[in-house]
Amino acid sequence: MRNLKFVLHIKAKGRDYYYFRRDGLRIPLPGKPGQPEFHARYAELLDDTGKPRLLENQFGGLVASYLNSQEFKGLAAKTQQAYRGFFKALDKHIIETAPIHKITRRSVLEIRDRYADRPRMAQAVVRTLSLLYSYAIDREIVTENPCAGVRVKGNSARTELWTEEDEAMVTGCGDSQLVTAFMLGLYTGQRRTDVLAMRWDQYDGHRISLTQSKTRQRVWLPCPLPLKRHLDALPRTSTHILTDTTGKPFTETGVNSRWRRMRGRVGLREGLMFRDLRRTAACRLADAGCTVPEIASITGHSIAETQEIIDRYVIPTQQQASAAIAKLDAYRKPKV
Repeated sequence: MRNLKFVLHIKAKGRDYYYFRRDGLRIPLPGKPGQPEFHARYAELLDDTGKPRLLENQFGGLVASYLNSQEFKGLAAKTQQAYRGFFKALDKHIIETAPIHKITRRSVLEIRDRYADRPRMAQAVVRTLSLLYSYAIDREIVTENPCAGVRVKGNSARTELWTEEDEAMVTGCGDSQLVTAFMLGLYTGQRRTDVLAMRWDQYDGHRISLTQSKTRQRVWLPCPLPLKRHLDALPRTSTHILTDTTGKPFTETGVNSRWRRMRGRVGLREGLMFRDLRRTAACRLADAGCTVPEIASITGHSIAETQEIIDRYVIPTQQQASAAIAKLDAYRKPKV
């Protein structure tokens, strides 16, 4: 017994009980020293170096379990990368051997408050920790989520929309590939990651079909005439529609660099971003009279997300009001 680290022996009511004890955790061991089942379970609780193995009810062990789960592996590569970064941030505040049932709401609030000057990071860290606890609850490792109800003050929602004047600045910038990326973003309403990944074999001359990397949503995108004319005039020198000067597919880094240079060159409005094209596309479809389900079929947003965008950003206009009354008059017109 003296050579077995982390083993606690308790004698009660004439019986011997053995536990693997470490960092506030106490795990029952079957049988007693010398019996096969005792040593088999004891070995499971140690790693190959003889040190205690992280368990699912410890923070580090739970993170490792989640990263190896089907839930995590089913996420898009970019989302996986983001979660790994947030887990590394949490490592600075929670030791890997900490029993997860001892992480309290107060602990979560303290972690949140350390990012008071970085609200977006505070949101991300708390949401990631909450996700981890939801995973643990599903596996009956814990029964409560200490992140539940924790409020994080975030940055105000983005409200920028591209105007026709902004559009003209980019389309006249002289960088043909950047113009193509811009038009694909504006006329398809897709995320930049999916725009950069678009291939020529996904375009049949009339529409682009793809599976969105983040949501795995399958979408079919009929190309408006300006986009169709632009694509049909482009040389097909690669498998991908967007390539750099060497003919290789555009990377996030490459397009970011060229985008920054273009901004300064044409004097684009401060704060206007590529990501705003997706919102702009949804709003333009709404202005054209498209229904919420029709808009969602293009952008790949859920019906609820699409409705939220329309409610927040589409401002009723005199033109829309006139169109509504024209429809009413046509409906009420006496049938001949």
